[in-house]
Amino acid sequence: MANIKVLFALVKKEYWELLRDKRSLFATFAYALVGPFLLYVLIKGFIATATQETEVTIGLQTDVRYEQSIKQVQHYLKTQNIAVVNYSGELPIDFNQLPANKAFDVLIRVESPMNGRDDERMVIAVYGDQGSQSSRRQMEKAVKLGSQFVTNQRKNELMKQGLNPSSSQWQLRQHVINEQTQSTNRFMDTLLVFLLLAPFFITLNYINDATAGERERGSLMPLLTQPVNRNLLIASKWSVGSLLGIVGSLATMLIGLKLIADLPVYEIDFQLNASITNMALTMAIIIPLALCVASVQMLIALAAKNFKEGQSYLTLFSFIPLIAVFMADKFSDAPWTAMTPLLGHQQMLKSVFANQGFDTTQFVGVSISCVAISIIALLAVRKQLNSELVLQGR
Repeated sequence: MANIKVLFALVKKEYWELLRDKRSLFATFAYALVGPFLLYVLIKGFIATATQETEVTIGLQTDVRYEQSIKQVQHYLKTQNIAVVNYSGELPIDFNQLPANKAFDVLIRVESPMNGRDDERMVIAVYGDQGSQSSRRQMEKAVKLGSQFVTNQRKNELMKQGLNPSSSQWQLRQHVINEQTQSTNRFMDTLLVFLLLAPFFITLNYINDATAGERERGSLMPLLTQPVNRNLLIASKWSVGSLLGIVGSLATMLIGLKLIADLPVYEIDFQLNASITNMALTMAIIIPLALCVASVQMLIALAAKNFKEGQSYLTLFSFIPLIAVFMADKFSDAPWTAMTPLLGHQQMLKSVFANQGFDTTQFVGVSISCVAISIIALLAVRKQLNSELVLQGR
């Protein structure tokens, strides 16, 4: 009972130390407040660039022989919010040399079949330039629109003949295991780095001040020279640091996902999947990491001689998630990565936001790894606090 009272007294002391300096408190939660807005600006710019590259103006070549069919194609394109320019004449050699009022990116022509058979359907011919990445994407979009139009027309014709398109003996059913494309996977990695960095940066300032800072100010010495249980002293600093990391990570996630939800991420084929269940799973994944990060940061900061040196060490330590996430693909086939902190966290978060499920076995394994590292780090911290070197500034 006495130990519990001492622990609460030490925790209270840590919170008063945190609250006494408003600038330090702001620095603690700066990442949670500013980070989401930086991510918002980054993603907004990425979407603007991507949509600019896929915006397409389609030239529709006029031909009196297929006037009715051309009107059908034109109507469909306009329902898809595609800019259409009527064009008459031969196929242009260079689309970039067209007059400004007749400029287009891709040309669509309605033609008869090459073999000239009357029972064949009409052909939609797409002409485009693949000389650049932007023009290649514009042509791909035009081809996709043409394919959708042809599919819709076939269904309409079957309906007119009294046939149900779904009554065919053969049907195609598509099951998407991973909704993210290769380009959006890179976007997902950016989001994961943003989440995994949260406990590193949010606890950095407090842990450094509660260890290296107190050591430099001399306020740590009175505690160590008194008969205060070292375990309780460590537990008070670690619990406050861990709680800050957890609360800050939650705030970072909520603010970040709220801002991203207001962006048209569908323009880059990205599925956010930010359901309440997925956010709860995300926090369950991050909590063991926050506990581990706080303990390792305490060990690193106590090894520093002063506050400034501790801040340098902890800043370097905070770049580890960047390396882990962007190097994860190189070790994706290695079985040991599933139970390795950061690498395992990255895999689990990726599965959660891609709606691929939650691996309970992996979660337990990674959590055990985090707890083991925390225990080792805290034991090393206790050894440092029991050493006279910490009082001598070495």
